[in-house]
Amino acid sequence: MRRAIGTHGGDDGPWDDRESEHSHSRRAPLGGADEIAAAVHEVQNALASALFSVDVARRSADPSERSRALATIERTIERARAMLSGMADPAQRFHVKCATFRMAAVVEEVAALLRPRCEAHGVKLVTQTDAELKAHGDADRVVQVLTNLVLNALDAVQAMAKRPAQRGIITILCRARDASAMEFVVADDGTGMSAETLARVFDPGFTTHPRAEGTRKAGTGLGMGVSRMLVQAMGGVMDVHSTEGRGTEVCVALPRGDVVSAPAPMPARDRDEDLPDGLRVLVVDDEPSIRELLVTALSLRGAAVQAAASSDEARAILAAERFDVALIDETLGVNDRGAALVEAMLDQTPSATVLLMTGAPTLDHLPARVARCLLRKPFSLDEAVRTILRAREGEST
Repeated sequence: MRRAIGTHGGDDGPWDDRESEHSHSRRAPLGGADEIAAAVHEVQNALASALFSVDVARRSADPSERSRALATIERTIERARAMLSGMADPAQRFHVKCATFRMAAVVEEVAALLRPRCEAHGVKLVTQTDAELKAHGDADRVVQVLTNLVLNALDAVQAMAKRPAQRGIITILCRARDASAMEFVVADDGTGMSAETLARVFDPGFTTHPRAEGTRKAGTGLGMGVSRMLVQAMGGVMDVHSTEGRGTEVCVALPRGDVVSAPAPMPARDRDEDLPDGLRVLVVDDEPSIRELLVTALSLRGAAVQAAASSDEARAILAAERFDVALIDETLGVNDRGAALVEAMLDQTPSATVLLMTGAPTLDHLPARVARCLLRKPFSLDEAVRTILRAREGEST
């Protein structure tokens, strides 16, 4: 039986089958600092793509185009979030979850992410796909790899000091490689690489970015190495072919797929994930923007929400009212810790649904019973709703 939270107490009533038996992980031979730099590099790439999609959504008058841009932004943020989680959890940094997926869906997603950025630099991004081709791997990781390759290609095209009118094309295509493998190909007509550069293309710390004054910052030298590690973790191989002065072609080969998984830009929202109408929720967060967003978002899901900016404010509200659920941020300001408020509320009502919102990489600093009541940051609203519903179901059993 659930108990309401408050001093008065009282009773109160993109792709299916992404994981498979082939899921596995391989750790990359990078040091700690290089691993963090590699993760930052990938997150920056993802967020840069999201920012361009924001610009598309802001400027476009076409509702369907704006909808596609928003879906791209959401998926890109999800990918960046997964990368950040990998920085906190070393076991996840090069973990892959393999399933069969349509290759065209991956190419189309990468093109949607990066075409605005390429066009902003006068570079044409061309795709050649076949809707029937399937590969087996981690579709999200493939998007990550192809994104890095296209950005490298964009650098190579921009590096041409005097670009001829007919130059400035990047092509992404998918095709059959042989009887056992399919491949993605990213080709550009940029500066190309010398034999010496090509020999070191996967070396950690060695950047393949050509030197071109005023076009961009120097690379970290980690993108190609990390990309190959991810491809290898999916059971694939990566090959690079380049001719100085003419361009570069990178091939990512993966095992053939046997079962088609229906692609989707974003997972469909489960309507059952709405909260019960009138569910009383207390949000405690000292960050005004986050607090206001949670109040608005949870209200749209059917909850009756109040908010507090500190533990003292929350206690004052709890003294007068009861709530079904409380979401409490771990850090509420100087010397104000959400975990202490969670413990106080559990002391008062042990069966209460109280969740601590935390982005801490480890939980060693939290009391055991608080560590069991978590909403890990960053989280989507769907995840928050699912966590609340699971917690309440557990209490009612």
